Amino acid sequence: NNIICNNSHYGIVASYYSAPTIINNTVAFNGEHGISSQSGTGIVMNNIISFNGGNGIFCTSPESSPEISYNNVFANQWGDFFNCLPGEGDISADPLFIDAVNNDYHLRNDSPCIGAGFMTPEVPDTDIERTPRPNPPDSYPDMGAFEYPSFSPPLNFIGQKVLNRSLSQVEYINKLNWQSNPDNADLNIVNYRIYQLNDEWISLLVELDAN
Repeated sequence: NNIICNNSHYGIVASYYSAPTIINNTVAFNGEHGISSQSGTGIVMNNIISFNGGNGIFCTSPESSPEISYNNVFANQWGDFFNCLPGEGDISADPLFIDAVNNDYHLRNDSPCIGAGFMTPEVPDTDIERTPRPNPPDSYPDMGAFEYPSFSPPLNFIGQKVLNRSLSQVEYINKLNWQSNPDNADLNIVNYRIYQLNDEWISLLVELDAN
């Protein structure tokens, strides 16, 4: 449940004689390798390891490879794996972060990381924000530090183009209205985020109190 991003060197180093358990982390945009393993033991599972400046997972030798499974290892500059191989359930696809430029590593609703992890006793039962993991229960967990919340969309969403009468010149604004969904009553929704989306980019416009 760690976000390990934008470091100038490695994201994680597993040194000699260590046996790390590296589960459900987002390791991205670091200057060198995402994970560097000098140890031949340990577990690397349910992580997003993407867009790092070196390898995604670098092992000093084939014998230093940990147990690797159910990770998304994608678009690392020197290649995704060195002296190790993808394991069961590993994928290589754009994780589709909400807004990585502004350090928002939540997953978009079309992310391939949603439901792509694996549940074992070592997997934390909540994510970095205390969202239950997996969500919904009895499903597969997501990859990375954030579990995509299971919720129902707002109701009666309406968008209108209206004249802004507060200005002397003619200007139109987009007015959005919606109602909260009673199916979400147990989720304690704190705020809504409104994004502008086109084919090439997504941009956060405003964050509003849920009330």
